[in-house]
Amino acid sequence: MLKIILSKTADAIFLEWFSIRGGERLGYSRLGYFLGDMFFQSLVERMEERHAITAWKRPDFIDSAEVWLDGKGIVT
Repeated sequence: MLKIILSKTADAIFLEWFSIRGGERLGYSRLGYFLGDMFFQSLVERMEERHAITAWKRPDFIDSAEVWLDGKGIVT
């Protein structure tokens, strides 16, 4: 699944994890929303909420998500 996610654009990741219409393309809708929410909450803790909301536009967003996932033991 990580390879699929890494092949997606930031817009596609946003649609999959954060959009009301998203969360069905990888077959893990609830997991995607759960992980997305946990990741978003970690961003809010590190930066202001208004910056966390647009963090997916940042060039280092994918790297940031990978580091977060690795720290949770989700990606090895």
